[in-house]
Amino acid sequence: MLLYINWDVNPEIFQVWGFPIRYYGLLFGVGLLLCAAILKNIYKSENLTNASFDSLIIYGFVGVFVGARLGHCLFYDFDYYSQHPFEIILPIQQDGDGKYNFTGYAGLASHGGCTLYVFKLN
Repeated sequence: MLLYINWDVNPEIFQVWGFPIRYYGLLFGVGLLLCAAILKNIYKSENLTNASFDSLIIYGFVGVFVGARLGHCLFYDFDYYSQHPFEIILPIQQDGDGKYNFTGYAGLASHGGCTLYVFKLN
């Protein structure tokens, strides 16, 4: 009987012009777009202004990404990022030779993004 799951899925779905599309990023983006569409419908039905909707979406998107990044860096890899704090906000990493390489923003903890977004709403 199998009592565990061997999760060995390739995180990359496909590539577009050499840029990898990954499951987590795709789900993050679809979730944010779906949230914006639902909020737009709520604003329309409540006759609220577009200016306040735009502010909410901007604060929400920034809050989600900043919170998700901080969540990953503080909860999952604190030992590394406490020694390399600039790499939290810069998409670079120093190799063993002292050279800096572009890495992109790998590492977002969705629960960190949700926490900061909810905190901003209250």
